[in-house]
Amino acid sequence: MQNYYIENIIAGIEKELTDYFAKNQGQLPEHVYHYTSMHGLIGIIESKLMWATNYNYLNDSSEFKYGIQIFKDTVTEIISETQNPLVINLLETSREHFGSRYEMYITCFCEESNLLSQWRGYANNGGGFSLGIHTAMFRHWSAFSVYGPESDISKRETQKVFENIIFRKVIYNEAEQKKLIRETVGKIIPKIDHHISRYSGDELEEVKRLFLGLINKVVTELIISFKHPTFSEEKEWRSVYIDKDPYRTFDENVKQPNLKFRVGNNKIIPYVALPLYAKVGVNQGNLPIENITCGPTLQSDLTRKSIGMLLAINKFRIDEIRFSGIPFAT
Repeated sequence: MQNYYIENIIAGIEKELTDYFAKNQGQLPEHVYHYTSMHGLIGIIESKLMWATNYNYLNDSSEFKYGIQIFKDTVTEIISETQNPLVINLLETSREHFGSRYEMYITCFCEESNLLSQWRGYANNGGGFSLGIHTAMFRHWSAFSVYGPESDISKRETQKVFENIIFRKVIYNEAEQKKLIRETVGKIIPKIDHHISRYSGDELEEVKRLFLGLINKVVTELIISFKHPTFSEEKEWRSVYIDKDPYRTFDENVKQPNLKFRVGNNKIIPYVALPLYAKVGVNQGNLPIENITCGPTLQSDLTRKSIGMLLAINKFRIDEIRFSGIPFAT
């Protein structure tokens, strides 16, 4: 039984929380930097796509489990402060059965263009590159196109991908993580408390299902930005594409938007290729890459020359190709 009244209430809460998340994460830097290997650079430049890796296949796949535990610990505290037994029951159900129903694909960025830990961890141990991305494409979505002249999927399907992208600053402080969950759930509880007691039987179960889905959705979108405090040096931002219907089937005339696979670390890794093209400027029709920093083990003019050729043949214009300069022992 569909309850349009509660669905409208939930839509309003989602809008409020979206605004809250955006305000909480602060000012987006003018540039962020994507660290990648030689193979990654060639793939990005030739395809004109940013690759977003399925979160289960990241270098540290335990980070989502870390976020779930933070959620469960915080909800346990909230339950101890709650009086309405129906609300308590719903929160207990959410705590015990929480888990993402979505497939999420992540592209990682850093606030720093030349960070030793990033070179070691994400750029082939210093033999890769960091790509300077102008963040206008994250601040002003309307200024950018989501499909290009050589796109192999329809405008409608690419727009669907685009609408499911969120951008998050990674949070490393555990106290701040718990505070965000407490405030997020705290904005939902009064609505549950106000509405849930009005229903019984099948209607009550439907209302509980809707509110449980809301908690699952907004908490998933929140904790995808949580990492353990020991990673704080990374200063990470991430774009997250959320496939909200990962198990749908397609007939032969409909493609799943840009889902691809690559090999890495002895695994077949699913990823989504995100076509975020600049609509204006010198890189119109391309990704808004403004500079490239070569890793600390690539101090060679031949590297600069080959990158320049790669960019030219793929019609990229960037401001600068530079070298890291960090002393680095392999």
